[in-house]
Amino acid sequence: MPDSSFPETLPGLYLKRGLQLMGGNEESYLKLLLKFGKNQKDTIQKIKYCLADNDPMGARRLIHTLTGIAGNIGADELYASIIDLGEAIKKNRTSEWDGKTDVAQALMTQLCASIESLADKYNTAKESGNKEAHRAPDQDKTIDM
Repeated sequence: MPDSSFPETLPGLYLKRGLQLMGGNEESYLKLLLKFGKNQKDTIQKIKYCLADNDPMGARRLIHTLTGIAGNIGADELYASIIDLGEAIKKNRTSEWDGKTDVAQALMTQLCASIESLADKYNTAKESGNKEAHRAPDQDKTIDM
């Protein structure tokens, strides 16, 4: 990505592909990532609660939403982990649930840290170019997911 303030990858995130899905618009992509971090960071914990409450259908609904979003932002590792967890739930392989949710939580934590790091780098790059208008969008003003 020449002349881009975005690296091609960050831990847990394939930025090049995610950015392509957003038509190359860095600011829109960053808005989407920030919204993901804000709205989805607790999803794995919610899945764990559903499983503990014997609500596998609730867990599967959360998984369905999360896989769609993760796939669209380039979070391939989280996507694969959530698909794997969903299969374990669908096939009622209860002995696998804890391990798979732990893996998914670690990937989510890594992804959210990468998103924050990207926002910081984006802001720094744009500020050094004296383009204050291109600061990372305020999380409260980002698009809905």
